[in-house]
Amino acid sequence: MNKARRSRNTWSKRIPALSVLLVSAMLCVLAVVYRGVEVTQVSVDDGGIWVTNQDRKLLGHLNYDALMLDGTVSVKSASFDIGQEGGDVTLGETVSRTVTPVRPTSFSLGQSVTLPDNAVQVQGGSVLAVLDPNEGLLWVGSANEPATMSLLREDAVANDLSDGIVTVSNSGTVFAYSPGSSKLVTLTSEGQAWRVKTTGDQRLLLPPGPRRSPRSATSRSSTTRPATSWSCPAARCATCPRNT
Repeated sequence: MNKARRSRNTWSKRIPALSVLLVSAMLCVLAVVYRGVEVTQVSVDDGGIWVTNQDRKLLGHLNYDALMLDGTVSVKSASFDIGQEGGDVTLGETVSRTVTPVRPTSFSLGQSVTLPDNAVQVQGGSVLAVLDPNEGLLWVGSANEPATMSLLREDAVANDLSDGIVTVSNSGTVFAYSPGSSKLVTLTSEGQAWRVKTTGDQRLLLPPGPRRSPRSATSRSSTTRPATSWSCPAARCATCPRNT
């Protein structure tokens, strides 16, 4: 009698522990077999490109999959061009001599910077280079925020580049050359500073203080338009749908 009672007491003490083990085992099994909730991952850099229509004074973002424009931005001038590297897009207008960042997520324009007379701008990666061939001055800055660039003589990163040319690689390295002075300038970014190499001479320049331009403009349209009669700056790219 006492033996049966002790056996019942022993099992009654083991039941909570067994219950915990059973629940833990069930949770482990569910954790292995349950696939979870599926979440769609949206890529901000969709690989699309910006194209231009100077007759309509519009920029358009080309959707690769649909070969349609999924958004446009109005431009004031009929003479303009764009530069693009990923999400960094710049609009250069000839008449107003301005460079303006394009905001891909909102289809709008940011703050502009006004260039000196006859100056040229080139975008490569996230870097914007401005060369004044008349004065032989070179400036560099962010393509995403060109209005922070100071285009004063004392803020130029290189000089003596009269009648020069400039280009920027996809990685953001700037090359400028003046045939008159036979001077080659190479600039590479080192954090917030620029490493300047001039035909064997090297020096490190810190960026000037930011200067904001009061000019700004915004324009947005979500209307989808057929991608016809548009000019594409990347028309020669192997990945362009126009070449496939």
